[in-house]
Amino acid sequence: MKKYQTVLFDLDGTLTDSAPGILNCVRYALFELGRQVPAEDVLMGFLGPPLSWSYREICGLSREEAALAVKIHRSRYDKTVVSENALYNGIPEMLERLLCGGLTLGVATSKLERYALEIISGFGLDKYFSVVKGSDPSEPECGKEVIIRQALELCGAVPETAVMVGDRRYDIEGAKVAGIDSIGALFGYGTCAELESAGADYIAGSPAEVADIILGNC
Repeated sequence: MKKYQTVLFDLDGTLTDSAPGILNCVRYALFELGRQVPAEDVLMGFLGPPLSWSYREICGLSREEAALAVKIHRSRYDKTVVSENALYNGIPEMLERLLCGGLTLGVATSKLERYALEIISGFGLDKYFSVVKGSDPSEPECGKEVIIRQALELCGAVPETAVMVGDRRYDIEGAKVAGIDSIGALFGYGTCAELESAGADYIAGSPAEVADIILGNC
């Protein structure tokens, strides 16, 4: 059994259901640019990767158009970052169990760090986390593995005793590159097939299962 000491969490789709706010901003940005809004299942692809990449790869925008779309997107998101977001059921209880178990908790998200801090504070979760690491606007397409490594360093964590919890393949693949274990969160936006294909070490169907897996490895 591996003794976990540090747990990193993705934010969107893992701690909060942020899809309504993010997708409303995508629709708004595309409307403002006079571009067609993709079907709902296509829009869901925005949940996970960096925004600029998504506007290019999902909507076919040029690099310049994508940069403008991100700017418009964030002009709306600034006003709705918490109001069009919701905490998943069982998250505070899960974090309380892990914190009481003596673990160090951190957030590693591709979302801009200022937004991540606002969300964590807005939902009263700041008391659980030693570190909240998000992306930097000067590096719009920073890989998830880079953010995970930065969060580990800020936590003073040893990779062999750390685990990443996330709902998309980007979290699982980033954890693998960073040299840490991963737990796929099925209550988020990814499918079991996606998480297993990415190489998740464990799959959890609920926040309570996440805590069970981690505490079972302590």
